[in-house]
Amino acid sequence: MSACARLFGALILGSSLGPLIAQDPIPLSSFGNNGTALIQNIGSTPDLYICDMAEDPQGRIIAMGHYDNGSTRRLFAQCFTANGTLDASFGTGGRYFSPDDLGYVVGRTMAVRPDGRIMLVGVSGISSPRGIEVLQLLPNGTLDPEFGDNGVVGLAASADMISNTVEIAPDGSAYLAGTIDGWAFVVHLFESGELDTSFGDGGTAFPTPVEYQGVPADIMLAPSGYLVVSGCENAYPSSSGFMGALDLGGDPVTWFGEDGFVLINNSTTGLELPFHGEMAPDGSLLVGGVWNRSGYRNLFALRFLANGAMDNTFAEAGILDIAVPQGIQRSVPFPHLLPDGTFLLCGGQSGPTGADAKLYAVRLNADGAIDDTFGTNGTYSYQRNNYAFADSRSSILRSNGDLAMISVLYHSGVTKNAVTVFDLDDLSTALPSSRAAEDKRLLFPNPTNGPITLRNWEMDALRPIELRDLQGRVVQRWSIPPTSGVGDVKLELSPALANGHYVIVTPTVDGSMTNALELVR
Repeated sequence: MSACARLFGALILGSSLGPLIAQDPIPLSSFGNNGTALIQNIGSTPDLYICDMAEDPQGRIIAMGHYDNGSTRRLFAQCFTANGTLDASFGTGGRYFSPDDLGYVVGRTMAVRPDGRIMLVGVSGISSPRGIEVLQLLPNGTLDPEFGDNGVVGLAASADMISNTVEIAPDGSAYLAGTIDGWAFVVHLFESGELDTSFGDGGTAFPTPVEYQGVPADIMLAPSGYLVVSGCENAYPSSSGFMGALDLGGDPVTWFGEDGFVLINNSTTGLELPFHGEMAPDGSLLVGGVWNRSGYRNLFALRFLANGAMDNTFAEAGILDIAVPQGIQRSVPFPHLLPDGTFLLCGGQSGPTGADAKLYAVRLNADGAIDDTFGTNGTYSYQRNNYAFADSRSSILRSNGDLAMISVLYHSGVTKNAVTVFDLDDLSTALPSSRAAEDKRLLFPNPTNGPITLRNWEMDALRPIELRDLQGRVVQRWSIPPTSGVGDVKLELSPALANGHYVIVTPTVDGSMTNALELVR
């Protein structure tokens, strides 16, 4: 592994974005109340902590965390319909609370399976040794009787065991990453909830060397079959971050970094907050975080090749520093890969005054340059009237391309949680501010078990459409009859294609468009 992959303290590219001011477009008005759906407290004081969310196959948004009644804590989930109204068919009146006999449980993370079942992960107990509780709900918000012990799986160790992130595999099993007494670990649960004792050492694998104490923030599953865990040093402020790669048996991926480990060392400025990551179909990775720069916390983004080496074509030797006025006080940015190969870093900003508290999104081109056609000089920020955004704990890209963010709101001395949704086209000055069909390029269904439809594509009929595997090899090609304008194109997939992930490359009048495609038969 090169020295560049291990030390980047001296390599910093400054990119001041100018004032973060709200743009004319507001959040998507058709969602919730002018783009925001509030999660009301149970009582008169703040008693809900929302830490994660996900979208299900119906387009519903499920937010999860825990309910604190002053004496105990219970796992909590709330379900919104696709348009941001409370789904009263979920749980009890749209909400789910873990049963009293489960005891004290703090919400940590969640995932939704392709069939709509919902996995909630929490930490049980007030004092050490704490354990992990994994609950699985049916789409209607009731416990899944076929998972674990009537919907509940408990994991425990002789020391504190905490899970921070979960990833669902194509076979329906789940990988959880967290810490045991401060040391990073990964476990594998079969779809039934049973612990895979063949994974790692008796069911537990470790993505970092024995001398490094790390806290996982994200776990990513490569289409070709291995895991990458990203996070930071178990200290505050931390002075380093890491990525660790494991195969599906729990052993280090020796070709990734140095025997499966990449140390990201930045002792001169302090990373302070965990890394969240995003993996592209080719296995390359973007990680985002916050570091301390001259008294302010700036955003940063790092790009790595699939083997863990820094991508020197991204920004300056793989590193981008994004200076934000007043600094990012509390929030951890979440990176998202868009279908056109650009990236979003999304989070919440709080500062010295309420006027500095906003939701934000920064758009980066594939080469690490700030996309100045997005928002103002590459950044969009939003502050809701009469509310102050103090934090953003999760964000997702919805199946329709919209951006959804979990936020914490202050209003008249009361703290509430909310889901806010944005149409990304509305935030770009390079596109008309509309949701017109001609601005949408959708691949449906995805994942698919048969034919696919390219919706509303402006085609270049002189060039074929190509389906490529993750090594870039063309595995199927379609020639489209001459056409003009915008329309739908139905494509039959060869029965000889194996299940897995592919990239579809479609010519357009001004170049080409790529989309990831998952085949599951």
